[in-house]
Amino acid sequence: MDPRRLTTVDRRAVEGFATWYHLRRLREQVVRKPVGAGQAEVARRQINAAVRLVNWLQPRGRSLATATQHHLDAWLAEGHWLAHHSRTFVTWAVRHGHAHSLNVPRRQPTDPEHFIEHDERWQLVRRLVHDTTVPSTQRLAGLLVLLFAQPVSRIAVLSQHDVAQTADGVTIALGAVPLALPPPLDALALESSPNPVRRAARWAGRASRGSSPAPCPDVRWPAASSPVR
Repeated sequence: MDPRRLTTVDRRAVEGFATWYHLRRLREQVVRKPVGAGQAEVARRQINAAVRLVNWLQPRGRSLATATQHHLDAWLAEGHWLAHHSRTFVTWAVRHGHAHSLNVPRRQPTDPEHFIEHDERWQLVRRLVHDTTVPSTQRLAGLLVLLFAQPVSRIAVLSQHDVAQTADGVTIALGAVPLALPPPLDALALESSPNPVRRAARWAGRASRGSSPAPCPDVRWPAASSPVR
């Protein structure tokens, strides 16, 4: 989301959250030890969620100061994967007087989040793309996690009915709108569709746990011998 779209008041709130909450905390920590990739990713997600929230409010004639819990609940109900990452921002905004009586409920406990480095993620992608010794169901499940940020719980309930082949290509039903799969995911999906993927999903969760990048619709597959960029 483009922060230039924010109103002046809400821009100051988001900038204050980024500067006085996250940046200050990270600067204090770096004196003691380096900031890890996971901590930087959490900060990035929470700031992006803050921008997305206020940009959602603006065309509805609302700001942080005038938004009600009803508006916040409607935004959360849209189900965007970043939405619940706004909890820290909303709590901070209420505490500092930018918002009133708003609350993002805690998410139900799930597997703990762990983050892997960018290079390590692409090494896993390369292996799953090219290593034919790994079963196709495991390769498909791992690539859906690594490239499209799909939660293991969603992959685990996929069945052969969720994979479709049309004149335009192969799709997989991961949400309301089927996702068009680029090669080689299309072949892997067709090969895997007669088989349940629950075990493969659990394998993918162990192999690449916490690698939750933003969805990558324009996937550029690394060659087997090319360096990760």
